[in-house]
Amino acid sequence: MKQSEREAFEKYFQIEEMKRKIQDTLSRIQNILTLEKGKIYLAFSGGKDSLVMMDLVMRVSQDVPVVHFTYGDLYLPQVIENEINQIYLFMKEKRKHRGGYIVFRGNEDVKFYKELGGKFIPKLRQLGYEAVFLGFREEESSKRKRKVKNVKEMFSQRVYFPIYDWSAIEIWAYIVGNGLPYLSHYDRYSKYENILNVRLSTLFDLPVSRRTDRIVYPHFWNVI
Repeated sequence: MKQSEREAFEKYFQIEEMKRKIQDTLSRIQNILTLEKGKIYLAFSGGKDSLVMMDLVMRVSQDVPVVHFTYGDLYLPQVIENEINQIYLFMKEKRKHRGGYIVFRGNEDVKFYKELGGKFIPKLRQLGYEAVFLGFREEESSKRKRKVKNVKEMFSQRVYFPIYDWSAIEIWAYIVGNGLPYLSHYDRYSKYENILNVRLSTLFDLPVSRRTDRIVYPHFWNVI
């Protein structure tokens, strides 16, 4: 992240609008937790949005379990997965989290969503979890906007989008303002595009990022 960007995010973090957004979201999360009565978990991808969501949820309750679904080495390099685990450990210490960290590793030969709905979600339901916090934002894409507005259930579990109305600027302002650790992936990609536009996805998945993926992770590209 450029120093000028960091300074801009630090200033944005101090404005009243940002402070109201944080308080409104904390209240939203508290209402959801009251409604679900401990039957909800948090899906943590490792990306900037789920990072902010995780910190906000942990500020309200230290007992919500964090679940990470890993796609396997053919989709994200192990170095990224290692960073994701380290970020959780940092957040666990920072927010005194005691809800647990569950990692589901998918089979690289099986479509991820097939395993998600057919294997992982049923296991979570067996543990008593019937709902999930997801870090989707309307601003990300028209598809995400439709999903946030219309989807109330996925894979037979209730879904909540506590940061649905956050902008990328607000996400980064929160990260910088709170000193949260984020994936080095974002700094690598910000050399080639505005950091506000950098997303974490399975590598070579999004057509718009394939060229940059090959530049940032050349050895990984050669392997696949």
